[in-house]
Amino acid sequence: MNTISNDDQQYRRAAIDYAKALGIIVVVIGHYSNNIFNVMTPYMYHMPLFFMIGGIVFNENKNPLQFLSIIIRKFFFYIVIVDMFLLLVSYLIQESTGISGLYKAQSSIYDYAIYFLNTNMHISFLFLVSWFLFAYAMASILLYCYLRITKHLNRTAKSILSVLTIIACGWVSIDYLAVAYKSEWNILNNYGSQILFALSFMLIGKTFKDLIFKSPSLLWMCLAFLLVITMRRLGLSGDIGVSWSNYKHGFLLTYVQILLCSYIVFSLSCMLSKAIKSKTILYIGRESKCIMSFHLLAFILLDIIFGWMGMYEIGKAKALSHFSDPLYWPVYIVAGIVIPIIINLAILALRKYLVDMAGNLIKTRKPAI
Repeated sequence: MNTISNDDQQYRRAAIDYAKALGIIVVVIGHYSNNIFNVMTPYMYHMPLFFMIGGIVFNENKNPLQFLSIIIRKFFFYIVIVDMFLLLVSYLIQESTGISGLYKAQSSIYDYAIYFLNTNMHISFLFLVSWFLFAYAMASILLYCYLRITKHLNRTAKSILSVLTIIACGWVSIDYLAVAYKSEWNILNNYGSQILFALSFMLIGKTFKDLIFKSPSLLWMCLAFLLVITMRRLGLSGDIGVSWSNYKHGFLLTYVQILLCSYIVFSLSCMLSKAIKSKTILYIGRESKCIMSFHLLAFILLDIIFGWMGMYEIGKAKALSHFSDPLYWPVYIVAGIVIPIIINLAILALRKYLVDMAGNLIKTRKPAI
């Protein structure tokens, strides 16, 4: 069995955090109107990048009950709680400002549940990444089952089977289920496409993680970028929409562009992890989940501030439409990273306070023996 030294483990952890940080920064930038990217745009690779990272850090060494409890708590429960929280926030914002369109009111809890399932889990339009967390969770369950089934195969057989599974999942996701969704508009085809797409890239990360950490090269990174430019100018690549199964260029070209872009990000992350140790960037990478969840709320809060200052007509603000000015766009990007971290810290502090308070109540009510 191959063992990894402590130095190599630290290098890998830092590289993963750098990749997550770069990935979440481009997610935030991708959700704000800008023209700073014209070749390697965020929508060409950012969500598959996170699925791949999920495969790299995937740990199957848990019993099924432990694994399922983690998935339920970290993903399914999280989706419901955050969606409900942002639904309440959306209601309060719409009632107190001129902003509209942050959510669509329903007449009952049942109607909200049906609306939730039929709209890609977008009860609040401030939580547009709920589909991502669901696909990640379902793909994690499938990956766990796959690894348990194949654990007794030898290394060569595992590698061959993984490559075939990656190709099969990607092809079915993009060239079958995504096409079926666009022709039939059955939301189940969309969910199926998302899950298989996620599984494919998580399996890429899991299968080739050692190669990912050993392959960074400035020369190959430059060549990859030149290929991305060439594909873009020839019309062979472009933005993809995993959330609604939009893949203009089909399975093969889509995977080529994603793998090229992801290689560039991973190479840069590995180089940074060896060259510098930026605590700020590493922290951003570790907090990518909360940034992903609350960055649109941060944008809306800034819209409200600029509206109060008379610089923006607040009624124009939407979940993906915000005050856009060359002077202030960096403020939105920074706020989209910092405000979610503050919100997350506040939630954690509140949870700790409630747990401590409940514990104290139990102690005071416990009868003396």
